[in-house]
Amino acid sequence: MAKRAISGLLLVLIVVASARSVAASPAAQPIPPHWQLSGWYSPGFWDNTVPNGQYAPTGYRHGHWFYDGGGPPEYVFGSIMDWTQARADNVRYYSNNLRFWWCDLVYMYYTHDHTDMSGKLNGVGAGTNMPNPTFDRDDDAPADGRYEEYEVVSVNQSFPQSSPFFYSFVSYYEKQVSGPGYLLETPALSAKPWCMSEYNTWRYDDHPQRLDYNDVELGMVLDRDTDSVAQTQSNLYPISPVSGTISAGPIQLHTVTDYRVPRILIGAAYPVSTRSDLDAYVDFVKSGLMTPLRHEDVNNVLTIVTFNEPVSRKVLEEILGLSDASQIEMIKAVYSDVNDPNSATNTWTLEAHPEGNSNYTDGLSTLASSISSMELMPNREEAADTLGEVPLSPRLEMIGFVAIELWLPIEQIDYLNEHEMIFLADPLPTYARMLVSHTDEAVRIRSMNDDLYQLPDGIEAFIIADFTDLYSEMQFLSQER
Repeated sequence: MAKRAISGLLLVLIVVASARSVAASPAAQPIPPHWQLSGWYSPGFWDNTVPNGQYAPTGYRHGHWFYDGGGPPEYVFGSIMDWTQARADNVRYYSNNLRFWWCDLVYMYYTHDHTDMSGKLNGVGAGTNMPNPTFDRDDDAPADGRYEEYEVVSVNQSFPQSSPFFYSFVSYYEKQVSGPGYLLETPALSAKPWCMSEYNTWRYDDHPQRLDYNDVELGMVLDRDTDSVAQTQSNLYPISPVSGTISAGPIQLHTVTDYRVPRILIGAAYPVSTRSDLDAYVDFVKSGLMTPLRHEDVNNVLTIVTFNEPVSRKVLEEILGLSDASQIEMIKAVYSDVNDPNSATNTWTLEAHPEGNSNYTDGLSTLASSISSMELMPNREEAADTLGEVPLSPRLEMIGFVAIELWLPIEQIDYLNEHEMIFLADPLPTYARMLVSHTDEAVRIRSMNDDLYQLPDGIEAFIIADFTDLYSEMQFLSQER
């Protein structure tokens, strides 16, 4: 997987009037080049099983801007949304009432999705002020190593609050292929039954909002052949992806093998409906993964560390022994918007996927700056009208780091899992890669290619285990439902 840092970005504060009942922007404040802002959009999907048939936001507004700093252009896509009381009640109806779906009784949670439909962008970060957010990014077809889709799911049964509470989702992309394209913004409901490896869409707006982007004037042409997962293709094996499963204790690994790329994607499914489910998973990780990893002589493991509470950079580096040579794949932190007095919306969660040899906080810092340069929040403009005050833009100050995915020496894992500040140091990504490396599909891919390379755990890079941390679930399940 290509992991790049989010580079520096100078964003301009923008104030734009919306078609809704918010304060108009000063006429003298022009819209900067390349900025596009939609009006308010009413979702167009319906469900007869809930009152009024709607659980999407009453409306949402979507804008984007891009920056050309000499490298690939960088795009920020921002969505602002609100709910009426009736629609907010409908969302909570699903998140508070179990229903059977696929293989399990599940809760349905609100999801907001940004997907580049043109295959030219690579998602490198996201942030939201939705409570208890879990992020997911996917490399959709044609499996080219770019993460076109970024979505956030709020696993919180009190979300959303109705107007005047406004929520945001911001995604950050690098442009890796020149020319115009478009992104779709889709509100949805998602669930994660025990047999699925991630939150999957159950209901969604079938008329999503489209946002076009265009930097053709930059004249940049990037070579698709440089994608990190591009390998030799073969006509000896199936053209369509091949699915499979591997059982490991309470975990079911789902694999999708695509011989054309080639690659094997891995997802891990396990029950997380209650705190006891989560505790059982933690016990399995601590007791069941280290022995087989050592038996395979694995010396470095791709590990997801979830903290019990936000920690400072000093504490993070002391606990993990970070250095400039540390290979970090994902970093997540929580922030406080000091300009927002509303406790329902003033906590932001941000994640970034930095380049291994860069300053691992650069991506988070740039994303926080991007959010601080967004539109003035509509609820603040309305409040300003009432109070006769000047509305304030978001201003994020870091509370602390809550999760990190990185490569660690195997002898460090047991120590971390005994540390009082750590909820779990999870080596499942390398453990799953190890199991899949012994499958027939992996053997076939090796026979097809002479130029495969290995990651620090000694396993080929075409086996991809892209799992998430447990911070949102750990927080939300701290009390039994």
